[in-house]
Amino acid sequence: MFATPVSLRRTLMVGFAASALLMGACSSGDKADIPEISVEAASLELSKADQTALSRYFEVKPRSGSEATTMDLLTALELDSETSTQAAREIDGSNVTYTNWSAEHHGSVVKADQVRLIGLHEVDGRPTFDKMIVNDLRAEDFEDEGQVKTVEASLGEMTVVSPSPDLAQSLARLLRGEAGADVTNNDTVSDMSDNQSFGALHLQDLTATAFEDGQEGTLSIAQVVVGNNKSDERLDLIIETVDFDWLDGGPGGSFDLEMDGLTLLGLNTSSDAKNSLPTPNMGIIGTYMQVLSPSGTMPYRQIDLGKLNLKSRIFDLTTEGFEGDSETTGSKTTMRSVLSPMVITFKDAAGTPVAPYMDVLRENGLAEITMKGSQTMTLDRKDDRMVVSDARLEIDEGLRTRCDYAVQGMMASAEYMKAQGLSTPTLHIDGNKAQEADFDRYMADMEAFRLAQTEANKRIKIESLNCDIQDVAGNSLVDRGYKVAAEVTGKPVAVLKGAAKTMIALGSLTARSEFERDMMDTVGSGLIDFIDTPGQTMTVTMAPERPVSITALTGQDGSEPTIKPLGLSVKVQ
Repeated sequence: MFATPVSLRRTLMVGFAASALLMGACSSGDKADIPEISVEAASLELSKADQTALSRYFEVKPRSGSEATTMDLLTALELDSETSTQAAREIDGSNVTYTNWSAEHHGSVVKADQVRLIGLHEVDGRPTFDKMIVNDLRAEDFEDEGQVKTVEASLGEMTVVSPSPDLAQSLARLLRGEAGADVTNNDTVSDMSDNQSFGALHLQDLTATAFEDGQEGTLSIAQVVVGNNKSDERLDLIIETVDFDWLDGGPGGSFDLEMDGLTLLGLNTSSDAKNSLPTPNMGIIGTYMQVLSPSGTMPYRQIDLGKLNLKSRIFDLTTEGFEGDSETTGSKTTMRSVLSPMVITFKDAAGTPVAPYMDVLRENGLAEITMKGSQTMTLDRKDDRMVVSDARLEIDEGLRTRCDYAVQGMMASAEYMKAQGLSTPTLHIDGNKAQEADFDRYMADMEAFRLAQTEANKRIKIESLNCDIQDVAGNSLVDRGYKVAAEVTGKPVAVLKGAAKTMIALGSLTARSEFERDMMDTVGSGLIDFIDTPGQTMTVTMAPERPVSITALTGQDGSEPTIKPLGLSVKVQ
């Protein structure tokens, strides 16, 4: 190949950059008017679950047992101690009832009107029970070692069903007032979640206050209901009415959180779901993979976040909530989600980084920012094809996006990862401090996982993409952003635009690969036009003749990365 085309390309790019700076890139005078993108999305009208919807999780079968066996199990559980007292203890077969329970440990006091253990038995030679019910639980001067200095809490009722032996021991320590006990035995978080498992949990009328060095936190929750379907590896969760206040006179400031409630049904707790959590080296596609298991099951059946208000020293956040659901018909599963308007309001917080810029934010309508959006995703397990349609987002009524795209091979990629038997690497620490060997093992696991992920990515192919990015005429977010930047930096808008356009135009000249150069050549002119003239719509389209592997774009397959197979085009109008 001869060098003339490359020289010509660079010459043209320099000329293009110069004309962009002088003339404002492409002229918009002859461009057609584009209809405004609509981001309005109707509520999914999901039915909120209540405690009765999860009542099946709390049903346990009667278990026989002798008083002698039950006493042996109580001794092994170490629930009774020299520092605990009760008005009465009644044993009925495998069931035990304590009345007016009280325990003290190093100044911490725990009291309960009644503690009931139903179905005491052994699992792998260790004591546990079918159900624990605690009524009117109070904790005073409860010291949590290494975390919060003092906690005072009360619970109207606590019910735990089918706890693992480890969790049963932890609950016994809790009732003895030993909050600082090491329940995890220095295991990893993933190990702890398995060891501290349960079938169902119900907390009602929870209040807690924590004190530490002039700081005070107060939490109240009307109800928490959790049902863990271990056979189907699904979890249901209901939280009702949360209020959390944190008082802090320091630089962090105080904040208050109020939440109407959260309903989360059918959460995927399988090992496939746990092992597909995103890692920094997985990228965007890897992040999408976290919602899929090799069987193509979705991460949840329904999620409904109610109204939420967060008030802090620097900003307030409010939203009417978030809804999402999934429905399977034959080989197809469809997920829908709707984010109700979320409003972020910045405050005049003296002494904070925001304070000097409040006037300019207000003048440009950015002291209060709103966001809303919706999306529909369909996975066809038969064809191994994922289609995202009507992915819409609006930011402060000034910028709207609407995207549709299709990807193949997500399930094949997940199947490959499963076949390798690799899980997301975790830093396992032997003892209290990480040793060099621990980090070496972790880094080796990360490298093996990265290589496997690269191979898995070869199966993921981009089929199509069409994305409109609309800067709303008359309320341009791009224009307002430039005005704020000008006030903050002290530089005129024209200078800031010129600098941005120069960086884009020179991107092709300084590209380190064909991929970067082609991307800047294709996207550069449209992007310069888009940021130069407010109120325009930029359309990015990928229309490859045949699906393109993402590793061919990134060069992970060993080839020179290139965007040519994508059929990429950018249009501004």
